[in-house]
Amino acid sequence: MSFSRDDYKKKIREHLFGGLKEYCKYKCAIKNNFVTWTEHWYAEYERLIENEMLQAMLHDTKFKDKRKAAIEEIAKIKALELGIIDRTQTVIMKDFKVNKLSKKLDSSDLEEFWNRVQNVLDFVLPQK
Repeated sequence: MSFSRDDYKKKIREHLFGGLKEYCKYKCAIKNNFVTWTEHWYAEYERLIENEMLQAMLHDTKFKDKRKAAIEEIAKIKALELGIIDRTQTVIMKDFKVNKLSKKLDSSDLEEFWNRVQNVLDFVLPQK
């Protein structure tokens, strides 16, 4: 079954959003010296980006401009980055039962994440 453009973008969004949440949890925990769950969160991030998103990008579609559609979804999620960071920090404080984090995440902490996403995009859907 081939994906429509909307279905294709939805699949990419699901894996990208999930991967970003897992990466934020991992990065926030590391910055604050919380070691429990970090390996799990990092493994989930890698699975979602390197496997699930990659497979979604390779899926057959009913349209031709898969790279353009993927870039549109990446831009949408990137625009939500600060909200995702805030939500993630709240989750970390609740999970580790602290009222305040000693170090907060910011956009620069996500550089590795966005580089990985770009690498997957360029590998699966190279520019012509």
